[in-house]
Amino acid sequence: MESVRRAGVTREARILDVGCGSGHLIHDLWYFGFRKAEGGGSVPRARSRLSGRTNLYKKELSEMPKGYDLIMRAS
Repeated sequence: MESVRRAGVTREARILDVGCGSGHLIHDLWYFGFRKAEGGGSVPRARSRLSGRTNLYKKELSEMPKGYDLIMRAS
């Protein structure tokens, strides 16, 4: 969450977590009010936790929708 705060985005920001894995970060973002957080990459494990709450894309970054305010990627 510290990196989101430092980025200075509001809770209305469109956030993409690239390589969201289990979806833990997206779940946390939702908990803190970021309702436009989405995940991409290899996402099958994230589906059960986030089903119906957000968009999860099984796509490469270049194939994702445009217009995100913040794109995050675990290193």
